[in-house]
Amino acid sequence: MKKILFSLLAGIVALAAVFTFNGCSVNASSNQNTLKIADCGLLSPVTFFDANNKLTGIGPDLGKMFASEQNQTAKFDIYDFPSMLAAVSSGKADLLMNATPTPERAQSLDFTKPYVTTTTMFVARMGDARLDDCTTPEQINSLLDGKKIGTIPGSSDDDYVKTIPGAVSVNFENIALMIIALKNSQVDFLLYDFLVTGNGVQSDIFIKNTDIKLINVAVEAADIACAVKKGNADLLNKLNIFIDETKTSGKLDEVIAKYV
Repeated sequence: MKKILFSLLAGIVALAAVFTFNGCSVNASSNQNTLKIADCGLLSPVTFFDANNKLTGIGPDLGKMFASEQNQTAKFDIYDFPSMLAAVSSGKADLLMNATPTPERAQSLDFTKPYVTTTTMFVARMGDARLDDCTTPEQINSLLDGKKIGTIPGSSDDDYVKTIPGAVSVNFENIALMIIALKNSQVDFLLYDFLVTGNGVQSDIFIKNTDIKLINVAVEAADIACAVKKGNADLLNKLNIFIDETKTSGKLDEVIAKYV
């Protein structure tokens, strides 16, 4: 009887071990084959939704390229900006392709070297001359007491406006809503990050909206980088190598040229 019980027990343990091993193997394989990328689609042309509501831009293109080089499939999950950062820092997503490194964010995220740099500038309604004569950020800031400035929530632009005495940061989910609010005089100005290349400042927004204008004063420069969960040194290193290679090979310039 003892031998029978022992044999039965050994069989159950062995069977359980097989199920457990197979279960872990399947999960690990699934995780290895899919690269979960958090995105917000809020910073054209780095990341945005096209006319067919498809996520596109420099960041998503690079994310797909990186995943392919790792023999993985990129899976993009869309969040608002603060939730995008939280998804990566919590491990819900593997990485994000587009955020500005800051000391505060670096407490829970590790950032790669930047792959593009944007310049923060104000946008006004055509015919609004209040900022036209300004040549420095300080001159602009001195005119913003009591003014409403449209920004993306949780962005560095949002943080910047909150440091200006008397200025009010009004949050919108995306640039399209910001522009509508500006045209309808719900806000006085917008603050947004524009990609600047050798060909000048990106012009897509102003080609589509001829009744608004750029105040061509660089408020601050913002690096755009990838980020991973704090301590994920392996993935961080792979991303840095990928960024270096895309710059050296000219692939990064090719991707940027598609959108600027």
